[in-house]
Amino acid sequence: VPIIDVFSASVYGDFAMLRKYVEEDGVSLSQPDGNGYYALQWAALNNFPDIVQYIIERGGDVNAKDNAGQTALHWAAVRGSINASEVLLKNGARVEAADVNGY
Repeated sequence: VPIIDVFSASVYGDFAMLRKYVEEDGVSLSQPDGNGYYALQWAALNNFPDIVQYIIERGGDVNAKDNAGQTALHWAAVRGSINASEVLLKNGARVEAADVNGY
């Protein structure tokens, strides 16, 4: 799978490419992709706690919401990503944040 941006690097857990895009190319981790999803959500969904921590340290908003009102914690919960959830919670993820359906 080609890693072409911070989003695909976060999906597949390619920490080296993520760091390259951020540290060498100056790509922001606080902006969503074309579908309104954040790199932090992808890393949380696929349970990459080291990448989750890195994104937060580099400006990713732990409580940023996508177009459906879901946060990275919602995405981690869907997949049962315990380690990523722990990192999110330690960094201030809001457990009570509700999406557009009230979940």
